[in-house]
Amino acid sequence: MNTVEKAGELVFYGLGLLLLWEWLRPLEQLTGTGYLSVFVVFIALSFLLQFLQTRPIYRLLLLVSYVLWSTHFLYYKKISLFDWNWLQLLIGSFTESIGFLMSKNWVEISYEFRTILFFILLWLMTYLLHYWIVVKKSIFLFFLVTVLFITILDTFSPYDGNAAIVRLVIFGFFMLGCLHFFRLLQKEKIKVDKRLFSKWTIPLLGFIVFATLFGFSAPKFDPQWPDPVPYIISYSEKFTEEEPAKRAGFGEDDSRLGGDFLEDDTVVLTVKTNAKHYWKIESKDVYTGKGWERNLIEGNVTTFDSGADVQLLGYGKNIKSVEHVAYVYVKLFYNHIPYPEPLWLKRIITDTPTITFKYEESKDRIHYESPYQSSPPLRNYTIHYYQPVFNIDELKKVQSADQFGLTPLFMARYTQLPDTLPGRVRILAAELTEGKTNWYDKAKAIENHFDNIDFVYQKENIPYPEENEDYVDQFLFETHRGYCDNFSSSMVVLLRAAGIPARWVKGYSNGEFIEKVDGISVYDITNSNAHSWVEVFFPNVGWVPFEPTKGFTNQARFETNLKLSETSDTLTPEIKPKQEKSQQEEKKSSTASDQKGTLKERVEKGIQFIKTYWWEFVGILVGICLLIYVLYKVRGKWLPRFWMIYFRRNKKEHAFYQAYGVLLKELNRYGLKRYPDQTLSDYANYIDTYFMTNDMKKLTKKYEAVLYGGREAEKEWMEVYELWENLIKKTIS
Repeated sequence: MNTVEKAGELVFYGLGLLLLWEWLRPLEQLTGTGYLSVFVVFIALSFLLQFLQTRPIYRLLLLVSYVLWSTHFLYYKKISLFDWNWLQLLIGSFTESIGFLMSKNWVEISYEFRTILFFILLWLMTYLLHYWIVVKKSIFLFFLVTVLFITILDTFSPYDGNAAIVRLVIFGFFMLGCLHFFRLLQKEKIKVDKRLFSKWTIPLLGFIVFATLFGFSAPKFDPQWPDPVPYIISYSEKFTEEEPAKRAGFGEDDSRLGGDFLEDDTVVLTVKTNAKHYWKIESKDVYTGKGWERNLIEGNVTTFDSGADVQLLGYGKNIKSVEHVAYVYVKLFYNHIPYPEPLWLKRIITDTPTITFKYEESKDRIHYESPYQSSPPLRNYTIHYYQPVFNIDELKKVQSADQFGLTPLFMARYTQLPDTLPGRVRILAAELTEGKTNWYDKAKAIENHFDNIDFVYQKENIPYPEENEDYVDQFLFETHRGYCDNFSSSMVVLLRAAGIPARWVKGYSNGEFIEKVDGISVYDITNSNAHSWVEVFFPNVGWVPFEPTKGFTNQARFETNLKLSETSDTLTPEIKPKQEKSQQEEKKSSTASDQKGTLKERVEKGIQFIKTYWWEFVGILVGICLLIYVLYKVRGKWLPRFWMIYFRRNKKEHAFYQAYGVLLKELNRYGLKRYPDQTLSDYANYIDTYFMTNDMKKLTKKYEAVLYGGREAEKEWMEVYELWENLIKKTIS
């Protein structure tokens, strides 16, 4: 290959890099994938090693080293590259992800494992491009697929593909033209020189530039077909621009409530716990007449580490409580932490001890932060908490805000209502609470109002309020039908109209019971379990949940005439002693646990085993790599013998074709290369001259008779097997 051909090949690799880059550009906007430059450099390095014709073993070592460095840079940047702890974490994550992969738990596969799989995919793509560029000298199929990919994204996603299409036209057509030029020269057996190459490429490039500029400047017709996207969306999701349906699941924006509630059985959490309760995410306290927004007042932010004891979301004096533990396995990743409602939080434990949690008082929300560069999602956590038992006698002691000294600022925040609220809502609140002397009885009267036969729980055909219509007023006096948002918002507004501080709460209901594992109940919480309810503030207790939605039951515990804890004057909750298991029950439970064992436990044991014996694993891996390298270096001694054993037993019809191809490869490895324009007969003469035999001529003559003359392959192979074996033996180094 002369200098012009090498330069052309280098240009083709560069253009291949640019084409493959167009596949990566949309990822940053559509998926949030960052650090695309890391992947672009990997593609460039792969092409460079192909161009330099680096030996496969060195190419493998260099690319694997780059992948490991990139993984460290993306996920373990805060740990030194020379600290083996990050490699142990990576191996543990890799092992766990393989388990999830085998069990088809796709969403739980770690980001590190996905990144490495993506590197492998790019590696395969670079090899395919190398094959199309260097061997086939045809890139049309890949170019066509790339154009289709960009145009589809431009049509059906937020990605703007205008600039990408222009780049593809310039790079793609130039590459297609140059590859066609080299194919013609190869076909006509014309030697490539610099002058001939420039005579082809300069007009080609000029034509492409002219066509591109003409396409920009020429007048264009308006779109002749209507945009298909709105039609597809409206048909598949059954909503219109005027009244979009509300998709099940957690969402940030609650400023406009109403519309149909679409079911979605996607699992968000799998929970193991023996206590039934709702799972809270946040609360909102500003009612606008159309929906809910957050107050702009910034509250305290409490930061705590994984495993640290905290005292959050607690209740006042005289509160009895029961200790519980919940094991949460995250299936659909968010930055927030759903937690039981109501609770007194004790601690949250994760597998990653460096996780930091933050509780934002203004949002009533817990979220987490990761020390890693790209913040991989939290996959599971264990939450220790106390579940309160509310004393109704204590709740009934609250009769007014002044009684407990609640500040005007607090009352203004949690009794806020818009000036546009219709007067009949306030009148209804006064009627429902008439004759009630305390906040608890008033709250129960409002809650019980929604048990009226006039109210219907319904998820379909739920209207939005008109521009001059209030969301709560529409539900209370007009439609009387809706789902949790309608019921909970209406109760909060009625409570506030009665002068009782209340707020709107979002999260999930307790979910669907699946099974019992080791005596602990397992629940699947899906997007369809997204729920909203009400919290009322009692100064001597705290925020107490209420449930106005028809068909749902308040999971909080209420009792009367409770015997208060001896330590009721402190903030330490009373712990209900756990019942002792009988020895027979413990033995039975232990045996069942040993026999069954969960996937997570097996994975954890595997990770612990790897952490303990990781040096041995590294040694075995290095030993395997060295063994493969040695076998590859001495393949001339054992590979011909392997082929002799294989074809000695294989006497079938196609064996002749396979064996002859193997012989050509072994002769080429031995150093007797066959040139592209050399016929089999010429090559056979060359081999026989080198070895001073006539075996190759006889074998080739039989092969051509089978290939072109229609002779019976199996019969001819039986006759020439010894000739083939003699030639194979000569290739043994």
